[in-house]
Amino acid sequence: MDVDSDRSVKDTIAQEPQASAYPHARRMASLFSIALQTPTTPSVVAEKIVDIIQSGTWKFRHTVGPDAEGYIQGRLKMSDEEWIARGASAE
Repeated sequence: MDVDSDRSVKDTIAQEPQASAYPHARRMASLFSIALQTPTTPSVVAEKIVDIIQSGTWKFRHTVGPDAEGYIQGRLKMSDEEWIARGASAE
């Protein structure tokens, strides 16, 4: 996830009412809300699934949608410890 996307998540979380005692639930809801701003249609996802099945690949991740590749690249820039700490951070 790039810096602008990260800021967008934080801004969205800040605007959301505290609906849950669990901060992670709020972060996930925020990410989902942001993803819905540029949704990927079911047909695009279905085409990707067909491509995966027909290719016979054993690749672990297959990105679909406008934000997927950036999100994966952002994750790859962090250590496992940084990723876990980011997900566990308090707001």
